[in-house]
Amino acid sequence: MKKGMWNDVSGKVRHVETKIGGGVHTGLPAAEIPEGMAAEMENIHSGAYPHLSPRPPRSKDEVPRLPEGNVRYFGTIFGNTLAAVVSKNLYILKDGAWENCGEISSKEKGRVFAADFMDYAVFADGSGAKKYDGTKITAVGTRGKPENAKFLAVHAWHLFTASDKDKFLRYSAVENIDDWSAPGDAGAELCETTKDACATGLVAYGGHVLYFKENAMFELYGTDPVNFSLLCLSRDIGCASCASIVEIGGILYFAGSGGVYRYAGGALPKKISFPIQKYIDNTDMERKEEITAGSDGERYYLALPQKDGTARVLAYDTRVGEWFAEDTVPLVDFASFGGRTHAASADGTVYTFGAGEEKVSWMRISAPYRFGNSLFQNWHRIFVRAELADGAYFTVALSPWSGGEGGRTVGTGEKSGLAGIE
Repeated sequence: MKKGMWNDVSGKVRHVETKIGGGVHTGLPAAEIPEGMAAEMENIHSGAYPHLSPRPPRSKDEVPRLPEGNVRYFGTIFGNTLAAVVSKNLYILKDGAWENCGEISSKEKGRVFAADFMDYAVFADGSGAKKYDGTKITAVGTRGKPENAKFLAVHAWHLFTASDKDKFLRYSAVENIDDWSAPGDAGAELCETTKDACATGLVAYGGHVLYFKENAMFELYGTDPVNFSLLCLSRDIGCASCASIVEIGGILYFAGSGGVYRYAGGALPKKISFPIQKYIDNTDMERKEEITAGSDGERYYLALPQKDGTARVLAYDTRVGEWFAEDTVPLVDFASFGGRTHAASADGTVYTFGAGEEKVSWMRISAPYRFGNSLFQNWHRIFVRAELADGAYFTVALSPWSGGEGGRTVGTGEKSGLAGIE
């Protein structure tokens, strides 16, 4: 063998150690994604951050399947009673079964919103409001009524309503759900902008009431009609779906027409959705009312209807400020009940997060690996440290392309510990 036939590359081999549990980033070209983050993922969770972890299982057996029909509301009333509106009827979970409480809406479809006020659970569907006292259902309003009520909030012992048919923020008399005309006690505020738009959301937050349009938001200050003051916070930022509004740790999160925002008061909402721009751009805004969100106290779970007819469930970890992509279950509404997070799907299945023995399949496409300013040219050996449950395994593939196309499987791990793949 002639001298020099083999090149000495020992000085060019570099040892690099990295954690691969970062969130997804679809807003940048793959080559510009920060190291540790992913170009694409499915069913990845932040529970072991910054290490990689599949999402926990979801049980379909903790809560009974909802009755047949259109799931329009799923949540808690009276603080700790799980309730649902399916087609026209209200159901509550009682002794492990869904009990029909009667007709709560004259419509078959469209989202229903609910709020607890005084001794009632109040429901609104865009044509008005009804109240449930635990025994019977009756219409809201004997002295006036909340016209076309759809969105609900409670503040300073008043029930506030907004409609997707007009631009008024209405409120009842203090501690009186049926009085909407008492002078100096009940009333309405006109929320008007240059764009003739109606309400898309309403929420009580930080001792105030926020009224949303698709591209505007107002904040009502004060504790009594004598000092109520309405301020337009923005004529550009609004809410696409009231069901996306969730408060976590004193911060408000919501989906707007151009992305997802966090709002802490005192300044304009900040957009936080650039890393999931791919899913935002693919959201079917004709079905924007289907956008919904929930929380486990740390993560903001967001379900987006996609243009191809599917859905996409995403999770924003508020502790680390990164997004994680989960699966494509068409979730309708979220509820916190019994110390767990639950979500109802369009087919009536109720999923309990972090319960059951579901086997979760997952995948993750990393950003291209680089050393300094140079992309890696060759791989000599890969070591993977993993903790696997019985029967679990993982497969590693390498692709020469930044998007992961044409990946070639180079190894599989089937047990916990440190595995070397050459």
